[in-house]
Formats: sequence, C-alpha cells, structure tokens
Amino acid sequence: MPKKFAFLVLPELFAALLIFQVVRWFRTPAQRQQALPLLLLLVFALAVLARIPLRTWAWHYGFYLLPVPLAALAVLWFRAFPRWLACPHRSFTAEDAKCAEKKQTERAVNPFVSLAYAFLCVLRGEKSGLARAAPVFAAAGVGMLFSLSLGHCRISARNYALHTVTLKTGRGDLCLLGPVSEEWPYGEAYGECVQYLSGLPRQTRALVVPQGVGLVFFSGLDSPYGATSYYAVVAEDYYTSRVLPALQSLPPDVVVRVRVDDSEFGSKGFGVDYAVDVWKWIAQNYEPVKTIGPGGFITILKRR
Repeated sequence: MPKKFAFLVLPELFAALLIFQVVRWFRTPAQRQQALPLLLLLVFALAVLARIPLRTWAWHYGFYLLPVPLAALAVLWFRAFPRWLACPHRSFTAEDAKCAEKKQTERAVNPFVSLAYAFLCVLRGEKSGLARAAPVFAAAGVGMLFSLSLGHCRISARNYALHTVTLKTGRGDLCLLGPVSEEWPYGEAYGECVQYLSGLPRQTRALVVPQGVGLVFFSGLDSPYGATSYYAVVAEDYYTSRVLPALQSLPPDVVVRVRVDDSEFGSKGFGVDYAVDVWKWIAQNYEPVKTIGPGGFITILKRR
C-alpha cells in the first residue's frame, strides 16, 4: 500500500466511532463512567488528526501525530470492539446448527472463512459463535496493528537516517535533516544561517518568514513578535491588521526569509499570494546582505 494511503481511514473511522460513543453516552446513562475513557481517547485522536485529516500518513507531521491514533486503534480493536460485539445470546435454529456443524472443518483450516463466520454470528446475535472465532479476531488485529506500526517505523527510520547535520550552539544541540537535493540543502543551510546570526549583537531583533524561529533561538537572538510561523492558513486580514503594524511599531533589525514548499497549503509562497503587504514593506525597508544555498534557499536582509 502506498505510504500516502496507509492511514487515511483513521480520521473517518474515529469520527464515526465518536458519534457512536456519544449516542451510547446519552442512551445508556448507567454506563457513562465506563465509556468516558474511550470517549476521551477518541476526542484526543481526532484532535491530533485535525491537522492532517487528508494527509494522514507516516511523513511530515505524521511522525509525531500518528502514535496517539495508533494507540486508539489498538484499544478499539482489542477492547472496545469485543465488548460491542458481545450481543445477547440467541440460539441457532436446527438448520443453522446443521450448517455450523458442516462448516466446522472448513473453518478450522481456513481462517478467512472463520472470520466471515464470526461476522455472521454478530449479525445473528450468536455470542457462542463469536467466542469460538475470538482467536481469529485477535490474530487479525495483531496482524493489522503490526503491519501499520511496521510501516510507520520503516518510513520513520528512513527519515531519521537523513538527519546527518549536527548543530551545536550555546542553547543546545540539534540533529538536522541533511541535504535532500541541491535545491533543498536544509541542515547545512540552517547551520550556516545560525552561525551568521550568532555573530550579531545579542540585542538584535530578528524576524524569520515564513517559518524558522528556531534559527533565531539557537542563534541567541530575540524574536519578540509572538508567532512561530507565517503561513497561508490564516486570513489575510491577520497580516494587514496585526503583523504589519507590529513590525512597523517595533522593526526587526534583521529579516531571514527561508524558502519553503507551500504547496500543501495551496499557496505559491509568502509575499506572493498572501502577506503581500508585509513582504512589500520588508522589501522597501530592508536589503539582502547574505544568501545561503542555491537559488537563495535562505536570504538574510538588514535594515537600509
């Protein structure tokens, strides 16, 4: 399965189960205390996935957002689902009993038939049939969770192996992503930028757009503008009514522009199709003094 689609079902699954749990919460007041932990876990998992509902996969934000949904999936499969499927006992008819006896050997050698039979028992309300197929349910759950976890770990391992640049500063050490290509030098460029900024006076105010406030932190400088990033996910009014006045009232001494891929936000870039007035003000009052990386991966500007 392509890595982009391995976990896409989780938001829809958790949303449906959350609705189911809320309905049960109102219909069965006596079981609310028992249902509360799972309800909170589903809310937690959905809140985590709210950032990546259409990109739920083991990459980018998925590295640190997926563990909670995977834990929720494990609880659902091995604890919640068995409880929900434990329907009140209802006896088979004589014809059903004959059919079950006829299929007993086939189920014993074919776990897929056994699993299908278990679902049939659920539909019929036959608890004993479900109990006989419990090992198959457990095996299916273990296999599913193992494959999902293994896929996440394999992608994570490949990504972590790319972190080959170590940044040592007075504020701590950081292992950075190495160059992915000539166009995206990442860690090497970040390290050079931190080295340059570290040579500026400590009272220097720095602004990084659209992201990269960590460059300021590890340089030992200050960024007093109350934001860690400036992306297209907020309304344009935010940049014209809040960001621009803040910069005009307390102008940064240095501006660092980092090239990022804004395609996942449907944007062409900071100052191109959003925050246009902010970038126009910066371009009028600041001039480039240093570029890092091919094509100006990082551009450092100082006040004119």
